[in-house]
Amino acid sequence: MKKLLVVLAAMVLTTTALASPALAAIEVSGDAYVGYFSKYVWRGIDLSGGMPVVQGGVDLSAKGFTLSYWTNVATRNDDVDNDGILDFEGGEGTENDLVLNYAIPVGETA
Repeated sequence: MKKLLVVLAAMVLTTTALASPALAAIEVSGDAYVGYFSKYVWRGIDLSGGMPVVQGGVDLSAKGFTLSYWTNVATRNDDVDNDGILDFEGGEGTENDLVLNYAIPVGETA
């Protein structure tokens, strides 16, 4: 959980640092989110060994671009062995996704 908070804090600080007066003409919007879940299930497969996880991320958008970061962090040790699932230590990030997206509006807006 500490690693997740450090990553989120670093992203917020980086965003603040990039919002210098030289970039004041660029409007940046964003959000941050975090949640606690009983397990991490992907396409019907339990990837956390039945252990709880914390998931969170940050999205920043400007001029049609969106930069997104998402992470999944194990909260406790996965003590299940021989289940075909990697064993993770509590507090270890088990997945990190970084995505850059560009979208343009199609058609007229109201």
